[in-house]
This record gives sequence, structure tokens and C-alpha cells, in this order.
Amino acid sequence: LAEKSGLRAEDRLLEINGAAITSTEIYASPLRAAPDLPITLVVGRGDAKVPVTLPSRVGLENPVDVGIAFKDDRILVYPTPWDQSWGKVTATARTLYSLVNRQSDVNIGHMTGPIGIARVFHMASQIDIRFVLSFTVLINVSLAIFNLLPLPVLDGGHMALATITRLRGKAVPPQFMNAVQACFVGLLLMAMAYIGYRDIRRIALDREPAAPAASPTPAPAPAPTAPTTPPPAK
Repeated sequence: LAEKSGLRAEDRLLEINGAAITSTEIYASPLRAAPDLPITLVVGRGDAKVPVTLPSRVGLENPVDVGIAFKDDRILVYPTPWDQSWGKVTATARTLYSLVNRQSDVNIGHMTGPIGIARVFHMASQIDIRFVLSFTVLINVSLAIFNLLPLPVLDGGHMALATITRLRGKAVPPQFMNAVQACFVGLLLMAMAYIGYRDIRRIALDREPAAPAASPTPAPAPAPTAPTTPPPAK
């Protein structure tokens, strides 16, 4: 299907339906979500950008599998522990900024929870133990940064509360703190439930085969019409 659409070897995937392709999930989501609709790709071919249209994927066992094979250009490097940790910090900071930036195409639906994390660990373990270790570093750094956010239910919230108490010279009213913490606990639980639902839905869509293409219904044959008799001449 990819070759028939005009894709060539060594093409670089740049955009899908107008969105920049920065991860495999951004590439796969439109293909998976609407297999009956065409997809517009922009690929880099040499120094030029070439638009390519993928037709409907109805009838394919997996609507994401359109015949595109990703070339492995990974090289083995040996960064220091500080460089690795700092790289994960900057990646986490970029993700958090993208979540609150209105012009970004990253939203809470792209996040993953315990179910998705376990799935990534499983896939990484089938490739290389180094991917498992790298992802483990990312999870630990991301959780550490998230825990330091100034939200009332996190450690960062307790630090912010202690700072406010010190600046005010007196404690924050307990009734106010109880209400705020209860509100943020509810929001956090709802976010976790939504992210978990999205993780399960992604797994189900990856495993669910596409529905076979419906055969077109033949048009009914025209009904015979009675021959018309010309009126008698006068």
C-alpha cells in the first residue's frame, strides 16, 4: 500500500495530517483511529518535501501496517550518568511544557499510566536490556520531577505550604487545606482513571483486527416499462 501510494525507500516521515511526526505514537494514532479515511503524509525526499496520500486501510488486518518499514539508524554511545540524567530532565520538562501549551499537539491523552508503562517495559525487554534500563531512568526522573510540582497532594505541595506558612507567620486554615487537598485528590484520581482507560484502549486497538471491507451492493436492475402506443392519426 505504501509503495502504491508513492512512498520510496529512504523517505523521511515528517508530517501526518498536518501534525509533525515526533514519535511512533503520533504516526500510528491517525492510522488506527480512522482506517476508512485517507491519510495525508509529508515526507522528506532529498532536500524536498513531498506530499503523499495513503488511501483507506479498510480490509487490512492492522490499519497501521501499510508496508512502511522503519530503518534503524541507532548508534551505540556511552554518555556519562550526568548526561543521561540531564537528558531525561530536559525531556520531561519539554513534555510538561507541551501539556500546558495551547499551541502544542500534546495532551493528556498521549500520557501513559501504570498499564502503559508495563507495556513499554515488556516491548523494550523483547528488544534489548539497554532499552529497559534507559526507560527505567526516564521513569524515575519523570516521577521525581512530577513529585516536586507544587500541587497540594505531592511533596512539592507540602514544600510550598511550608514556605507559605513561613512567609505568613501562621499556619494555613485546616478547613481550607482539607478542601484543597480533597479537590486535587479527586482530580488526580480522575486523571489516572482516564489515562488508564486510554492505555487499555490503545492495547485493544492494536490487537483488534480491522473489519473486512463490505462488498458493494449492486444497483437494482431497472424495472421494465410498458411500450407506449402512439396516438391514432386524425
